[in-house]
Amino acid sequence: MSLRMDVSTRRNATFLMLESAIKYRLAFQRYAMIEPGYNYCPSIDERTRGEEICKMLKPFYDITMLLSGSDYPTANLYFQCVWKIQIRLLEEKESEDVVISSMSDEMITKFEKYWESYSVVLAMAAILDPRYKMNVVEFCYKKINDNTYKEKVACVLAAMNLLFEEYVSQFSVDTSNHASAMTSGDVCIDDDFSEFDYYESEFCTSKKSELDLYLEETKFDHKQKLNVLEYWKDNAGRYPILSKKARDLMSVPITTVATESAFSIGAKVLTKYRSSLRPENTEAVICTRNWLFGYQDQCEDPTDEQLVVPLSKVSPLESRGSTNTNVI
Repeated sequence: MSLRMDVSTRRNATFLMLESAIKYRLAFQRYAMIEPGYNYCPSIDERTRGEEICKMLKPFYDITMLLSGSDYPTANLYFQCVWKIQIRLLEEKESEDVVISSMSDEMITKFEKYWESYSVVLAMAAILDPRYKMNVVEFCYKKINDNTYKEKVACVLAAMNLLFEEYVSQFSVDTSNHASAMTSGDVCIDDDFSEFDYYESEFCTSKKSELDLYLEETKFDHKQKLNVLEYWKDNAGRYPILSKKARDLMSVPITTVATESAFSIGAKVLTKYRSSLRPENTEAVICTRNWLFGYQDQCEDPTDEQLVVPLSKVSPLESRGSTNTNVI
């Protein structure tokens, strides 16, 4: 592992730079002892501050790598990652270092603005992971605020039941249509058990919903690797309605980074062979490309009629000059 330069146009560059610099902190000290002109050796306070900032940026790096990965992770993984960010910001907000404390305070103000808008959806996706269920939501909310976690958990559970009822009503319509089709003459008279499915769905329905049965089951080990989509596909027979809900929630995209990267030219400007450009030079390179190719609609090419010049408007001097040029 070698030292890495900070790139202001990349979010994770600061974390990677600090991570590599911390590992080589002894090398900086030894170099300062043998090289009198080296005046940039970090002091003890600067090294401590760098370690704290690196610790604070680690969850951001992890979730960025998760969201920008090529495997397109399902939505059940986002809740824990976002929770780690909030916990880290709350911890660093109480730091004795004024710089880190003020930095965390500004970051958590923006974080809470977005956290309130999607935490319920992320929590429902985490609940539908058989390795976590309700335990992960209760633990995370309690870790954030011990006084309000019960209210938060009740809100998530109420929203989950409400959404499940919507799926039940939609599935009931499909069931009733199927039952009416069975009674319209499609049922084989010789088969005594042809109406067993209809009888079981109408009269032998359990008092507990699929969601209640799922939450009562023993959860899996959280360290176990599990493909959640395959789990719900295999258990679609046990939870026909809940599996539909899980499929829809797991497929919610949490970021548009894949679409943005397809149209981004940042990787073409900043490569591993040209990664030390100054911000103003990087901006100049991108703007130059825009100047060359970005205004074609405003500067339309002249038509053939506009290029044609009547012979009467051409002076004899120009005619002789053009003739001589052709001869040469």
